[in-house]
Amino acid sequence: MYGVSPLPSNGAKVLSLTGNLELRNGNTKLEPRTSADIDFGAQIGAIGPAAQFTSVGHAFGPSYPQKVQVSLAAARPVSTTINVQSMSNDLTLVNGGTGGETVQVTVPANTASVVVPMTGLARDASVTLKAWTTDPATFVTTTVRVLDYATDTPQLTGLSPASLTLGKSATASLSITTDIPAGPSGVSGQVSSANASQYSTAFPLTITVPADATSGTASLTSASNASGTDTLSLNGTAFTTNVTFQAVPPCSPQIVMSAVYGGGGGSGTWRCDYIELHNRSSQPASLNGLVIQYAAAGGTSITATNGKEPLPNVTVPGGGYFLASADCAGTATTNTVAADYSPFGGSNGYIAIAQGGGKVFLTTTSTPITLDSSGCVTTTSTPSVLDWIGFGSSTNCGEGTKLATTFTNSLVAERNDACVDTNSNSSDFTAVSATTTAARNSSTPVNVCSSVCGP
Repeated sequence: MYGVSPLPSNGAKVLSLTGNLELRNGNTKLEPRTSADIDFGAQIGAIGPAAQFTSVGHAFGPSYPQKVQVSLAAARPVSTTINVQSMSNDLTLVNGGTGGETVQVTVPANTASVVVPMTGLARDASVTLKAWTTDPATFVTTTVRVLDYATDTPQLTGLSPASLTLGKSATASLSITTDIPAGPSGVSGQVSSANASQYSTAFPLTITVPADATSGTASLTSASNASGTDTLSLNGTAFTTNVTFQAVPPCSPQIVMSAVYGGGGGSGTWRCDYIELHNRSSQPASLNGLVIQYAAAGGTSITATNGKEPLPNVTVPGGGYFLASADCAGTATTNTVAADYSPFGGSNGYIAIAQGGGKVFLTTTSTPITLDSSGCVTTTSTPSVLDWIGFGSSTNCGEGTKLATTFTNSLVAERNDACVDTNSNSSDFTAVSATTTAARNSSTPVNVCSSVCGP
């Protein structure tokens, strides 16, 4: 039986065999192709899981919270009948039955198990179910408890997790458990907080264990300014969850570039290149002393002409945006962007970003930063660079990994999440349509990143 794994045990009896008729070593042999070709007959496997429940008056059906199933030792190619007996008149295996019956359940072909339906007739701490195939002397058993909710009252037994760490504006799940499955109306618990102001969720928080289940869940969400610790308790009992509100890292840098466009002047698009800035913090940030610097896609230095653009002495509110235009050219049919700062044609200097891409740096110095032979920022210049992007398929370097999209005048490099800066351009930015994506400016609603960084 070369094609069968695992091999049948020595002396195993086979009811039927299917396979390929082959000539081996001068003898004709029937060779099974897989273990499914060997039918050892109906051999009982198991019944369970143990310690499940049904209840008096419950609709005829599976036990709960898990379904008791009876299984064969192995799946068979034909349907198989298994005998199942309730060893007590307190539990019936027949819809409308009187209890203590033996029934036959059918395992479909090519499967190994089937659910055993039941219901309770009288309260019983443990009813044994017995199952066998053809020989009643070879059987397996399990137990089922029959509840009577007129007497059996589910009790709350726990609140989990025991401890929880939450960031700002973060959501987590809480669970409660009961000792026995909940009755038809379910079981509810009230979770209270010793520091409820740290959540956007209202307290007390109701958690319900649904009918036939032994656990229930609900979610809670921390406030955007959550801090410190808290203790949650279930119905005033000793079941508690200790909560720690995790401080977010500082927004460093506070100001990042959230979009860069270099296709200004192309027909049907914006007339001016632009750089969109975002203040990720909840605190105001000054642009005084900040300078945007630019190097060509394959460049290894900041160009003396149109390579630097000093930003004005303005303050960007917490979560606010600021839009600086750059070089303007051509006769674009679309209106120029609603920039907060337009130095083109003035004496303050401006940059000219190539349509196909390049490297744009947000720096703290008016001195041209130094790049290495690969066009990347040198170690000596790193402290002066707050944020930078290398974009375009021919650009020689980028922060982390460049955004390697082939850019045209219809595309803008936009940060996927204005709050997130992983220091990898390929992860942080995506090329999106410049005509359908509106550039954000000081009039755009603020976007404070309190769940990502602070203060």
